[in-house]
Amino acid sequence: MSHDGPHGDLLRRLVDQLPGMVAYWDPDLRLVLANAAYCTFVGRPAEGLHGQHFSAVLGEEVYRANLPHLQGALSGEPQVFERTLSDGLGVTRHAEVSYGPDVVDGQVEGIFALITDVTPRVEAQRDLDEAQELAGLASWTFRPAEET
Repeated sequence: MSHDGPHGDLLRRLVDQLPGMVAYWDPDLRLVLANAAYCTFVGRPAEGLHGQHFSAVLGEEVYRANLPHLQGALSGEPQVFERTLSDGLGVTRHAEVSYGPDVVDGQVEGIFALITDVTPRVEAQRDLDEAQELAGLASWTFRPAEET
């Protein structure tokens, strides 16, 4: 992100304050922008990430797992999926990942990425499931039949 002009620093601060990891990848899957949360997650400073290929930033395994979603976004289709990842410190995190194609004049110019850490939700659900299993309980959802 350019820091030129009176709004460059403001935009950088805004992106860094977002409650999630934000990145922008060009059509060759090279990193153009990453907010502070994203850099913290991968354990590297922004300066060392700019221009790096997706596989160099997140590793070959994550690249291969995400490739169908990346290709979908590059073909113009928004992607939303969940993934379990290890952060820069080796801590396992559960994430909801959204890839939004950046379409300009009908051409995909890149991918907006928003990664939300959903670890607390996943762990709470796991704890609830374990407690219900131990107690011999179950959860039910009632969906009344639709009238035709």
